[in-house]
Amino acid sequence: MSEMEKWKHLKIPFSDIKEATRNFQKKIGKGGYGSVYEGKLLVNGSDMKVAVKRSTAISHACGTLGYVEPELTQTSIATRKTDVYSFGMVLFEVLSGRLCNFKYEDGIILTAAVAKQYYASGDMDRIIDPVLLGQMSPNSLRKFSAVAIDCLKAREQRPLMDVVKKELEESLQIQVTHLTPRNSMPGTNLLRIPFTEIKDATKGFQNPIIEGDYGFMYEGELSIHGIYTKVMIKRSSMEFGQGIEEFVTEIQMLSAIISDTDVYDDPNTSTIVETKKADVYSFGVVLFEVLCGRLCNVKYDDGIMLSTKTAKEYYAKGKMDKLIDPILREQMRIDSLRKLSAIAYECLQDLEQRPFIDVVKIKLEEMLKNEVLHWRGFFSRHWYILDVEGILSPETHIEVSVDCRIQ
Repeated sequence: MSEMEKWKHLKIPFSDIKEATRNFQKKIGKGGYGSVYEGKLLVNGSDMKVAVKRSTAISHACGTLGYVEPELTQTSIATRKTDVYSFGMVLFEVLSGRLCNFKYEDGIILTAAVAKQYYASGDMDRIIDPVLLGQMSPNSLRKFSAVAIDCLKAREQRPLMDVVKKELEESLQIQVTHLTPRNSMPGTNLLRIPFTEIKDATKGFQNPIIEGDYGFMYEGELSIHGIYTKVMIKRSSMEFGQGIEEFVTEIQMLSAIISDTDVYDDPNTSTIVETKKADVYSFGVVLFEVLCGRLCNVKYDDGIMLSTKTAKEYYAKGKMDKLIDPILREQMRIDSLRKLSAIAYECLQDLEQRPFIDVVKIKLEEMLKNEVLHWRGFFSRHWYILDVEGILSPETHIEVSVDCRIQ
C-alpha cells in the first residue's frame, strides 16, 4: 500500500477546503513548504475552526543534498523514517571522520552509495577514522556500522528511530565491556579523566598533603559533569610496589566504605541540592542505632540487619521492643523509650513531615528532663542509712540504694 492510499480515508474535496478558507483569503503563516490559512470546515454536522496548509508543488528533494532520502525525492512525502535515513548518513560521518559530499586527499567522497559499497565488500576499515580504529573494539565498530547501514536501507526495510537508539546502546555496551579490565570494578572506565585535567587540578602536583605507602595525595578541584568538585588525587608510583591489581583493590575497599554511609543519606535530596532537613534524616538514623545498640547495614547474630526500612517497619507495627537494646530497656522508662523512638521515626519522614533540628533538640531535652526527674525522685525515696553496730563509730554511716522498682 502506498503512502497516499494509507491516508485516502482522510481526503476532503478541494471545493470544501476552498469554501472553508474563503478561497484562501486569510493567511496566518508561511513555511518552507507552503502557506497556512484559517478557515471553518463542516465536520460531522458542526463548524470546526481549522488551519489549512496549502503546499507548494516541488520537483526536487527538500533537504540537504546527500542527507535526503530517495523516497522523499520521488514522492515529496516525508514519514517518521525520513529522518532515520539522514541520521544514518551522520553516523557514517562519525565513523569515517569526514563530511558527506566532500572530497578528501585520498580521493574518497563520502556518499550513501560509497558507504554501502564499502560495507558490502567488507572494506569498512578503509573509510573508518584511524583514531576510532585504534580506540574502539572491532565488535563495537561492526555493530555501529551495521546500524548505520540499516538506516540507509529502503524505507520499507529501514528501522524506526527507537530501534536505532536501542542498537546504538548495545554498541556502546560492547565498547564499555571492552574497556573494562577484568580485574577492575564495573563502570570505572566511565570515570577516566584525562591526565592533563588532573595535572591542572593539582597545579602540577606541587604540594602533596599526604605521603602514603604507595604514593602521594594531592588536593584539587575537577569539573565533573560541569560542576567543580573538590577532590583528593592519589598519584601512585610503580617504585613503591603498588601495581594495577593493588590499586583496584584499594579503590574497591574505599568504595565499600563510602557506600556503607549511603544509609545515612536523605533519599529526598541529591548530592547537589540539600536542605536544612537533610542532616535531620542522618541524625534519625543515628538515634535508631543508639536505641538498638547496633550499626546500620551490619548483620548481627539474631539475623536482623538494621536499616531505615527495618526501623520504620518495626516502629509502624509496634514491635520496637524487639529492636531496642536490652540494656536500655532495663535502664530507661518505657515512656522515655517510646518518645525517643517516636523522635527517631519522625526524623526519617519525608521532607514535608520531617521536623527541623531545633524541634528535635527540644523534644529530646524534654524527654531527658522527664527521665532525670523520675530517677531523682526515685532515689530520694529509696535512700537508707544503716548504722552497723560494733563496726562503725557513732559518727559513721553507710548509704545504700535499694532498687524497689517493680520487675
